Amino acid sequence: MLFGSFLLIPQLLELAAATGYGFGKTVTQAGLFLLPLTAAQLVFGPVSGILEGRLGARVPLLLGSILGVAADVVPAISHAASWLLLLSAALSGIGIGLAQAAMTNAIIESVPHRRPASPPAPTRSYAPSAEVSAQPFSPRS
Repeated sequence: MLFGSFLLIPQLLELAAATGYGFGKTVTQAGLFLLPLTAAQLVFGPVSGILEGRLGARVPLLLGSILGVAADVVPAISHAASWLLLLSAALSGIGIGLAQAAMTNAIIESVPHRRPASPPAPTRSYAPSAEVSAQPFSPRS
């Protein structure tokens, strides 16, 4: 979902219109095409929490996944008009907003209470490698 939205769609928008499939947009215009994605995430993240509280994590996770697939299918089928890419960005934002919040909560709830540090463990595994890679650039005393 994110790869297609943040990398491929702006490239498609910025390609010259003379190619037959590009839209000849500027970098700023291509960035503005991602605004529906961001706005939809902002709105549907909290909606995911409401749905999860009433129906459980599976419903928003499933809805978000389905919308994420639809967001990738729309430009794969046709990207003849720029509004199709806006639709794809909006669907992607809704899907990410619904699925990301539900997935995080489902992971945290699935961990036994005696092991509360387990869910964020994969994200912590990157910290040592970041420290090592940043070390050559740190000021020496």
